[in-house]
Amino acid sequence: MGHALIKLQGWTFILERKVEEGICEAIAYEWLKYTVPNFDPSYTQKEAAIAEWLRIKEMSAIKTGRYAAEFGEAHRAIKKYGLKRTLKHVARWRNIPE
Repeated sequence: MGHALIKLQGWTFILERKVEEGICEAIAYEWLKYTVPNFDPSYTQKEAAIAEWLRIKEMSAIKTGRYAAEFGEAHRAIKKYGLKRTLKHVARWRNIPE
């Protein structure tokens, strides 16, 4: 999802992989947080429990994965400046804002 959002920005440059992955992991993490109250109401109780377990597992994997440090930087920037301002900074400076 994050990679698609970056492509939709129309940027003609290529980001350093760590910067792009950090932003994308932060976007994925926020989306996973959002999905909590929005599970499909047709889920059985067991399906909802499995979906919740997978959501939590994936959020944990983002925090501890290959790009955990970059995720942390991007997540802090998005929380501080918002997604739009963070992406504008990345577009201009090719790095994640402090």
